[in-house]
Amino acid sequence: MFAHGQPDSLTTRDMGAHTPPEAQVYIHAMVMPPIIALVSNWGKGMTELGNTSLTKLLRDGAVKVTVDPKFPQAIGLESILQSVTTFGNFKWRILPNDSDDSLFFTSDFPAAIEKTDDLRILNRIVPLAPNLVLRIRPNLTLDRGLLDFSFTKFGYRSHNVGHEEHVKLNCLIVRCA
Repeated sequence: MFAHGQPDSLTTRDMGAHTPPEAQVYIHAMVMPPIIALVSNWGKGMTELGNTSLTKLLRDGAVKVTVDPKFPQAIGLESILQSVTTFGNFKWRILPNDSDDSLFFTSDFPAAIEKTDDLRILNRIVPLAPNLVLRIRPNLTLDRGLLDFSFTKFGYRSHNVGHEEHVKLNCLIVRCA
């Protein structure tokens, strides 16, 4: 155990993350107590380490920092899962454009933000095709720590956009491209 009560080995699940078993990253704490001591005495020599500073130990190669190669993959997977459940539990508006002479803009980064009456909320505008856009409205009451893959909070409505709304959406897309 660490001095501050943490176990010697933690998984991302122990730390409150919700990664699948194949993406769990184990953080082994065999080196953590000396690192904590080094950081707390940064620049000073420690008797346990021959009165040598962390900088000198790193420079001389006596201390090496090794990152598990699966760690970035697990962090990326966790981020993707969080995004899927978050956006999947928001309210969506499906906005088809039936006009062939005035299409939605698309680009390499086809996403925009849209201000709302609530200053805490920015809608996401995502053009899927020249005649189809999604407006995703964030839900502030959603518990983002809970990954809800059943999408119980998801909802959608659809309405055709008129010319004025179409121009407004295209302006937002251009500004954020």
